[in-house]
Amino acid sequence: MTGLAQKRHTSVAAVALSNKTVRIAWAMLRNGTDYDLELVRAY
Repeated sequence: MTGLAQKRHTSVAAVALSNKTVRIAWAMLRNGTDYDLELVRAY
């Protein structure tokens, strides 16, 4: 997030990170899967 925070306003970076986290959580709930750090790092 530090790279994004340096390029954009801090609140924009925070919203982007929150959006990513929610999309990951939704996909996990929808697919019934566990958190996989290696898969998350791919995005």
